[in-house]
This record gives sequence, C-alpha cells and structure tokens, in this order.
Amino acid sequence: MDITHVRGRPYLTLIDCGPSRFAVWRRLRVHCSANVTEQLEAVFYERGAPEELLTDNDTAFRGRTFTEFIARWGVRVRYRCAYAPSGNGIAERCHRSVKVIAARKNCTVEEAVYLHNVTPRDGRNPWTAPANVVHAYAVRVRDVDRATEEP
Repeated sequence: MDITHVRGRPYLTLIDCGPSRFAVWRRLRVHCSANVTEQLEAVFYERGAPEELLTDNDTAFRGRTFTEFIARWGVRVRYRCAYAPSGNGIAERCHRSVKVIAARKNCTVEEAVYLHNVTPRDGRNPWTAPANVVHAYAVRVRDVDRATEEP
C-alpha cells in the first residue's frame, strides 16, 4: 500500500504482492489518515481485508485514525523504506506502469489502472492478466471482447 501523485492528485494504491499483481487505486481528496482510512474501508468492504499490509512510513499510515482502523479490522501492518525497491518495490513498479500507460494513452488514471489489470503479463495469454488471476472467470475487456449473442 502506498500513496502516489498523478497530475498533482493523490491516490491510495493497493497492489496484490502475490502472483496476480492486481492493482486498486483510489483518489484521495486530501493526503491524510482520515481520507486514507475512508478509501481503505471502502476497499475492505468490497474485497475483504487482507491479513497484512506492506507500506512505507508515510504520515498518513502512522496517524491514530489509521492505527485504530487497522486494529478494528485485525490487519497487520509492516512498514518499509519509502522509494526503496527492496522495501515497497512492487508498489513503486506498479506506479510507474500506470503512470506510463496514462501518459502514452492520454487517458484517466482509472482507465490506466483498468488497462494495467486486464493486460496479459506475458503479452499473449489472457489468463496471465491480473484481473483474470484474481477472478475465477475471464474478465471481459471493454472494446475488445463482445457479449455473445443469444440464439
């Protein structure tokens, strides 16, 4: 988990460190514990809470609001060095990928995250896309996959 900025706007980023590398980005109104907690709670309600979060030492992750929230959900937090590949490298790599997609496609951050999640990691097999690894079904890709017509 990390906070990054794109075009001057803060985003809370969550990336599955397992085999999927599925990314969830949520825009923050303000870079603070209260907003992080609000967005993180929405993600937990939608997808369930993880056992553990790996994050850097950002002040938003050290506030009392955040600490109480994490305790309420029973999630362990491990703190690592900011911007260090050995610490939070998976998140930093995802930030770079999404920012490059947004710049090259001239699209929104939300669309760039979507494209990151539906793009096959090996460039060919759709089952290697993060979204398909997370879900037990193939995610239909907008503007690529069409709905099957009824007979």
